[in-house]
Amino acid sequence: MAASDRQRFRLAPMDGLNLGLTIVCSLLPLLLLGPLPLAASAPWFVSTLIGSIALLVVGLYAAILVYARPHAFELSGDGLAIEWPVRRKLIPRGELAGVELLPLSALRARYGRGARFGAGGFFGGFGWFLTSKQRFHLYVSRVDQVVLIHVRRGEPWLLTPESPEAFVAAARALLVQRGA
Repeated sequence: MAASDRQRFRLAPMDGLNLGLTIVCSLLPLLLLGPLPLAASAPWFVSTLIGSIALLVVGLYAAILVYARPHAFELSGDGLAIEWPVRRKLIPRGELAGVELLPLSALRARYGRGARFGAGGFFGGFGWFLTSKQRFHLYVSRVDQVVLIHVRRGEPWLLTPESPEAFVAAARALLVQRGA
């Protein structure tokens, strides 16, 4: 794959769990603002506090959408680029050590149960995934299967690109061309 040959994979559509959590999370600011007219007779700080919390939640959701949730993964001769609306991270081709598609059960069997640190429940899970054996970069919108990217230095990455089989095949072709 030459540097000009780029294959772009969007973030996979959310599964039912993440879609349900996103809907529930989306309702939270409305639930906070719903009783606001009732709080008009309460002291001013009560209605101000409720309104401020609702605005904080909306601000956090906006930050997740533009900074934490990637929208695409791009494979090229340069390596793997993870793209967010306001930033881009390139894992150079020489740093890529392997790639595999794993169902969640296989990930758990290999690394044990883990905990997510970062954003989760609103459009997916983004940040870190920590198990007793390994820490991962986490950028997923589904939990049924994940693409595990092994790197030569640093923590591996868990991603959920659309068309994961095609992504894994393209990544493996990139590794073979490099001679990994």
